[in-house]
Amino acid sequence: MCSLCTAESVTTITSAAQAVVFARNNSQQLFLQHQRVLENLHLRRMSFRDFLPEISFSIAENDSIAVLAPDSRTKNVQLFVTQPVFNGGRSFLDYKLGRASAEYEYKDYLVKEKQFEASVVTAYFQAILTGKKGEVKKNLLDSAKKQLLILERETELGKTLETDYLEYQIAYASVASDFRNALWEADQALQYFRVCMGLSPQTPIVIKNEEISKESIFYLQDLENYLVSRAKMVSVAIQRMRCEHSYREKIRRYDERRNLPSITLQGSVSFSGKSWPLTEPVYSLRCTIAFLNRYFPATFSSGTGWKKGTLQSVSNSGETKILSSSTVGCERKIAHLDSQSEQAEIEHTLRDLEFTVSNAVYEHDCLVDNIELQRKTLTLMDKRLKIDFLRKELGEIKVMDYLQQLIDLSAAKIGLFEKEVQLQAVRKSLEILLDLPIEIIRGDNEK
Repeated sequence: MCSLCTAESVTTITSAAQAVVFARNNSQQLFLQHQRVLENLHLRRMSFRDFLPEISFSIAENDSIAVLAPDSRTKNVQLFVTQPVFNGGRSFLDYKLGRASAEYEYKDYLVKEKQFEASVVTAYFQAILTGKKGEVKKNLLDSAKKQLLILERETELGKTLETDYLEYQIAYASVASDFRNALWEADQALQYFRVCMGLSPQTPIVIKNEEISKESIFYLQDLENYLVSRAKMVSVAIQRMRCEHSYREKIRRYDERRNLPSITLQGSVSFSGKSWPLTEPVYSLRCTIAFLNRYFPATFSSGTGWKKGTLQSVSNSGETKILSSSTVGCERKIAHLDSQSEQAEIEHTLRDLEFTVSNAVYEHDCLVDNIELQRKTLTLMDKRLKIDFLRKELGEIKVMDYLQQLIDLSAAKIGLFEKEVQLQAVRKSLEILLDLPIEIIRGDNEK
């Protein structure tokens, strides 16, 4: 949880993990999306109505007034029960496809949740980065101002040329302008971070830096093959594509089974008469067999009726359409081409994912190299600055040269911060692809 200072109502964020938890708890949109996918998952699991009997009830009353004849009054009550018996497994296939789609929709939500977390982490580190830039620019401005006051005094005493003093003033104005821009960038980054956290623009907030330790700087090149294979294994997009392709193949094969019948049983009981109560039931049972052949679709029906325990009626019927469709062959070819296209798309997605992971590993390791080099460079630049400070005091170098070194050192520090933020962003993107923190994967492979 994010700590809350009650006295001053200041929200303090100390790590990216805290920021993620706080933002998730504050996101109403994320909560509603989560509830929706859960309800949709429950809905799909409860969609077994097609396997149960269909019950219908009807009641009718008809009064006819005749001239020069008795009036006619009839009343009728009917209850029907229809049960699908067999349709070649199509209903079960549709049910499984619906459930699978809902489950992958839930997994899609989890991916969106990870992307939301990544955006929060990016905003967190961007706020840290711009804040660090502001601190570096402030230190640079303070150092430059001290030298400006010294140079101003030396100019008054005639120890420094006025042109050197004017040149330094121009450079100082540029440093001051950079500092103001850095403050504006830091304020904008903090405002955007508040938006990601679900806070109002007026909410006081303090962000503390999450330092990158030396232990967290490591290479991923040796794990590249494992990372690629894991990304392929856990990719929700690829799982969904394979699942939908598999079910579409099953449906296509089902449609090609032209001789499989669809069998339905229907039982009914009806009461009819002239007045209430109706006490003479009539029972009937009908079996319908439909052959969904695209060339010669046929339907056969057979029914019987009983009244007072005596067979009352028997009916048989058959119906067919000759050459009901002239595009069956073309439709089969199109379905086959669609199947091949889906398979090719899966292969393309796999290759694209492999490239994405490999490129992220390469970028990660390049950033690690750059961070190590930048840290060594900063150490050397800091040593040189201390030496040149003494040289400046002895008059061996100009104040402008010393200021330029201060500017270069500040730029190098900012460059290091930027690379550290980029490293965190690359790691977060890899964690989304791998569905596991990088440190855990690295630890498992080192055992």
